[in-house]
Amino acid sequence: MTEEELYRDIASHALAGFQLIEEGLKNYIADYHDKVREFLPVNMVYEHRADEVANAPLGKLVDIFGKINANKQLIVELRSLQSKRNDLAHRALVNLYGPAKNGFDFSRNSTQLGELADDLGRLIEQILVERAELLQHGRLG
Repeated sequence: MTEEELYRDIASHALAGFQLIEEGLKNYIADYHDKVREFLPVNMVYEHRADEVANAPLGKLVDIFGKINANKQLIVELRSLQSKRNDLAHRALVNLYGPAKNGFDFSRNSTQLGELADDLGRLIEQILVERAELLQHGRLG
């Protein structure tokens, strides 16, 4: 496998990690709304629905998650992802297809993307833990 192919694979892996984080946040938010409805008396209206965040970008999802989850460290880490995601989506892949790829250091950048992918995997696990606790204990906020 060439350095360019390795970079492409790692970049794709990191992009998939961001997608999984978005999906995990959407699931947590939907489950949170379901839990709120469980605790409310039947005569109280609570109209938040999962489809309201179906197409929300990462920043919006993190903002909502930050208002309904007590794990402040996780929220700080998720907020720091916004610029990294934008950088990957808008600049990192250009290096594979644009004229700048001839002078691009695929090896060094593969290492950086690999570290990002590892961080994303850890954050995905934390979101899953938070969701499991929400579902198991009904802990809100």
